[in-house]
Amino acid sequence: MPTSLKRGWRSYLASLLRIIATVLRIFAALLCLVVLVLTFASGTLRDALLPLVNFFGGLMLAPISGLFVYETIFGGAFRGDFALAAFLTLIVDWLLNKLAFSLQQRDRELAQGQRGDIAQAASPYNPPTYPNGGRVAEPYDHYNRYEQTAEQKRNEALHRARHIKIDDFE
Repeated sequence: MPTSLKRGWRSYLASLLRIIATVLRIFAALLCLVVLVLTFASGTLRDALLPLVNFFGGLMLAPISGLFVYETIFGGAFRGDFALAAFLTLIVDWLLNKLAFSLQQRDRELAQGQRGDIAQAASPYNPPTYPNGGRVAEPYDHYNRYEQTAEQKRNEALHRARHIKIDDFE
């Protein structure tokens, strides 16, 4: 299987997770709106909202259905089960977005790091190597060549020595 297909599934999964998270966010917003309207609804408005309440009540999980329902001084009812479901839905939305970002980031890292057969992650102290043994030109290599003269190697060693922290040796 080509590496482009292996890397691509993470992006597709991340997109799918973001779509699911967006649907959950919209659902949570609707639940919050229903809670707000029901808090102040009384009389005929409450009767008109009954089909909507029954619809959302049917979607509730059994352990939280009917939980924390209180009558308000405005003549309505605070539906704590709807508010709790909206809160839990927003948490799941946040987790899905975080997972999607993580997958997308991993896909980008693989896309940037798999030019040739790079054996390990590149860092200033561990420059990437290629199968032919050549080195990638680093930002401070002004000549942008793979082969360096003795003076360039000495300057590079001095440059690295200036940036080593005490914490690196502990």
